[in-house]
Amino acid sequence: MEVNIIRVGIFVVGVLLIAISVWLNSVKRLAVNYAVIWGIAGVLMVLMGAIPFFSSWTRLLAPGTGLALFFLPVLLIGIFILYEIFGMGVNHFATWRQTERLRADLEEKIPGVEIVSVYSETGNTSGTGNHVDCLSVITFSAEMEEGEIENRLSSDYGFDEWACFVERTEEGNYLIYLNTRAPFEDNIEGH
Repeated sequence: MEVNIIRVGIFVVGVLLIAISVWLNSVKRLAVNYAVIWGIAGVLMVLMGAIPFFSSWTRLLAPGTGLALFFLPVLLIGIFILYEIFGMGVNHFATWRQTERLRADLEEKIPGVEIVSVYSETGNTSGTGNHVDCLSVITFSAEMEEGEIENRLSSDYGFDEWACFVERTEEGNYLIYLNTRAPFEDNIEGH
């Protein structure tokens, strides 16, 4: 009796894995690699539960092992969720560190600088695909011209007019914009 329960449980978990992988790929736009891995695992579990030949090994299991096998996908999904949460934390820390470094570099290399505002954001800031960016924007006032500011900071930053640039605001202040890739750039936060 327990062998049939194990087979049904394996089949149901396989169907759930297939459904979850399709949902994560199509609705949540999860990275395709993850969805394919979950889909393959689901297909294997469906085959194991539906075809007696593939599930004949379940007769060798001790009572209660079926329950452990049933919760194995739950454990794997939990590990995946923890990995994504860890990635989000690392990405937010990287953005904070980038912003603090930019602020420190401004205060060190630009004499008489006065920080007006600091803004940072972690996520898909450009809207050009599934990735995570670290964005730092600092508005400041200084007694220098834009070109001189870029020259003083060029040893640490690659000014390219897209991901890193300095521009003058309407109020007469300067704005430095720095947008870099996050350490976990394929994190769910960028989808």
